[in-house]
Parts: sequence; C-alpha cells; structure tokens
Amino acid sequence: MKFFTAAWATGELPDEEHEAAIPAYARNLSSLCLPTHLQPLVDADLHDALVEAVERQGDTLTLSLIAGDLQRGYHSTSITYRGFELVVGSEQLESGVEEEATEILYDEIDRYQDRYVHRLLFSTYTHAEISFDSVAVHMSPRQTRENEHGSAS
Repeated sequence: MKFFTAAWATGELPDEEHEAAIPAYARNLSSLCLPTHLQPLVDADLHDALVEAVERQGDTLTLSLIAGDLQRGYHSTSITYRGFELVVGSEQLESGVEEEATEILYDEIDRYQDRYVHRLLFSTYTHAEISFDSVAVHMSPRQTRENEHGSAS
C-alpha cells in the first residue's frame, strides 16, 4: 500500500500524515488519466467488503466479494483482472477466502510503468498488490451480507 497503509488504518501515523493521505491519493488518482474501462473499479466501494472467492484461470484473476452496508444495500461484486500478476500477496488473497471474516479495509488504484495496479489492505492488516492490463467489475444486488457459509461477520 502506498497511501492507505496499515499504519494509516490503525492510526499509528502522526495526525498531519494521516490527514494528508486522502488528498494525496486523490491527487495521484486524478494525475493518472485512467481510461474509462477503469472507472467502475475507481467507483466501486470496497470498504469492508468480504472476500468470498478467488479464482485463477490462465492470465485471469477473479475476486468475488460481498460489499455494501445496511444503509445503501448489499451487492455481490465480481472484479476480473485480465493479464494479471500478483506482485505481493498471493497468500493474503487465499487466506482471505479461508478466514470467513476477512474484509477489504481500503484499496488503491495506481499505475506502474505500463500496467495498472490495484492494492488491497485487508482486515488482517496484510495487503495484496495486483498488476493488470484490464479489468471488469460486475455488481448485482443481494438481500444480506451473509456468505455461502451463513456468516455475515
């Protein structure tokens, strides 16, 4: 994580550094001139999303998440990265599925060389960094936050 680090999330940073992270990320994001196909990922609210499944097939990685809250409603969110490479965090993604209560606390979108990067900070204060060529985000409404195991954590 570059902006929303574990130290940032746990309040370990001095106030001025903590408060500077959000506008710094916003400036960085706007400077990237991201293509329109990335806008759904930028707009996706993944805060507190439960990691439900991780599927890999060739150069494609799909994350299945349960996102939303009681006020706005819940939805199943599927993020499919094409041409992906896990720069950091293969074990974090896998453990997110194994541990029923693993949530995404914060995420960042960035660019590294000629590729895009999606960084995820988990409730375990570990992170994953996924580099990719393109992405598709699909959301569909759901009634509850409960996952297939009946846990809503």
